[in-house]
This record gives sequence, C-alpha cells and structure tokens, in this order.
Amino acid sequence: DDDSADDDDASDDDDASDDDDAASTYACGWPANDQRASWSGQSLDDVLEVGQRVPPFVGVDACGEEVALWDFGDDGKPVLLLFVAAWSPPDLNVAEALVLGGAEFQDAHQALSDESYWLIQVLWNDADFEPPDQGDIDSWADEYAGTSTAVLGDPDRAFFDWTGSEYTPFAVLLDEAMIAQTAQVAGYTEVFDQLLDSL
Repeated sequence: DDDSADDDDASDDDDASDDDDAASTYACGWPANDQRASWSGQSLDDVLEVGQRVPPFVGVDACGEEVALWDFGDDGKPVLLLFVAAWSPPDLNVAEALVLGGAEFQDAHQALSDESYWLIQVLWNDADFEPPDQGDIDSWADEYAGTSTAVLGDPDRAFFDWTGSEYTPFAVLLDEAMIAQTAQVAGYTEVFDQLLDSL
C-alpha cells in the first residue's frame, strides 16, 4: 500500500511538472507554446515555401537565452519575421519605423504598439559583415526592441539562408500556426498590407 501511495505522489509530481512546463516563460518574458512538441515543419536545409510551417529555428535573445521560434505560435497573433543585418541602412530604417514609428509603416507600427502581432527580428550579420555575437544582439535589442518584439541571433545564417533571399531586410508573415503566408523584401508594402488584413 505504501508503494502505491508513493506511486500516486510521483504521478502527482509529474502532473505538476507538466503544468509548470506549459506555463513557463523565458527570462525575457516570451511565451511558451505547449503545442509545438506535436508540430512538424520545414527543416533549415529546405527553402522557404509559402503554405508550409517554418523550421523550428532556435536563436539567442538579448537575455542570452536560446529561444524557440515556435514558442511564439499558438498565441492568437500573427508573427512577422524580419531578417536584418546591422550593416544595412534599409534594415535600420525598417526596424526603426516598425518599432519606434516613422513616416513609413505607420499602421504596422501602431498595430505592434497595440500588441496585435509578434515582430521577431532575426539578426544574421553584424555591422562588420560578421556573425552577430551577444553584444550585437543586445545592441540591436536596445535600439529596436519594444512591445511584442524579440531579437534573435542567427550567427551561422542558416535561417536567413533558408529564405533563399539575396536581399535584406527580408520579411516573412506567419499565421499563429507558424505557417508562412507571404514573403518579400521588406522595403515593399504587400507583406505589411497582408499583415494588417490578418488582424
């Protein structure tokens, strides 16, 4: 009987652990998606395909923690991936307009301020055309992070290469299931129009 009671206690502990996992958040406060373990998607060896779930990319954030992109899914919001390089003036301009506000993308900036979508900025190069380190991620986050905005480093540029793009900044709109809806160089407006239409 004692063994049975011990088993029950162990089962209760396991259940509590499962609950804690589902409710856990990252040091920087990002959400946890308890559905992602059952998901499948493209791999980083594939090339971006609209209508497919993006790869389970893991990048380092400004808290120095590895963050799973899929944890931003199943949160009731679309996700805008913005691939950026710190050496590129257009990347700086788009990030500034979205996060801080400016003449361009005013509606997208307001929707971000209203926490209507997630903006995930994937930093794949630093200002010297080198892979970003923690200092580069921190610096970009200090300048261009805000409400509902994360910066994730992609130092081996595997995620950026998955896009197949030769241009930066590059934007990919995802639904809450992390399915790619549209993708294009972020200087054009179609991806932002579709983002706003999805809200």
